[in-house]
Amino acid sequence: MVKNITYQDDKTWVASKQLAKLSGYKNDWTVVITYYNLSKGRHVKMFVLDKEGNYFRVITNTDAGNTILLRDGAVTLVPHEEASSYRKFFEYVKEESALLRKLVLPEPIKGDNYIYYND
Repeated sequence: MVKNITYQDDKTWVASKQLAKLSGYKNDWTVVITYYNLSKGRHVKMFVLDKEGNYFRVITNTDAGNTILLRDGAVTLVPHEEASSYRKFFEYVKEESALLRKLVLPEPIKGDNYIYYND
């Protein structure tokens, strides 16, 4: 029998939320997903709906204070404060994604110009 897995069962998600809280970013979900993707989490995906009604996947915050959004393979940078104000949606993938994609970034995150995210 398959166990019904939730966000709270994902140790990487729980740790990412705790790390964001300890860093002074409690409930800043762009920071949480940044830590999650840096830790190569494989279950949680975060999306936002911007003010024009465009739907984007959130990948990470950069060292320069921007948020990397992805839509149809195209990268968009928006200021972190703006991305944080967008309406947020989460998807929990029960099966662990076998594939992590490497995304080359236009701005560094923690000194690297790439990040891995679950496909």
